[in-house]
Amino acid sequence: DADADEGASSSGWKAEIESITNGTHPALVAELASHKATMQQQITQAEALKNAQTKNVLALFECDKKQVDDEYKAQLEFFQSRLIDSLEQKQRAMA
Repeated sequence: DADADEGASSSGWKAEIESITNGTHPALVAELASHKATMQQQITQAEALKNAQTKNVLALFECDKKQVDDEYKAQLEFFQSRLIDSLEQKQRAMA
């Protein structure tokens, strides 16, 4: 009778090991579900942070681009004005 209990216990233990290996053990399923929910929440937060950082970097890029464009236009106007002044001085010198 003790051998029968041991055989039943052994087969129950083997069935539990098999359910763990197959991923169907209730405790394993519950723990994995909890882990998956936590992981998904972390991924969602990370994606929100990534999107915010990307938006900030794009805004900085646009600001830098505008600054470079404004500096280019200012230099262009300065050199155009200087060239016109130089030509006007040559014109006056010839007159």
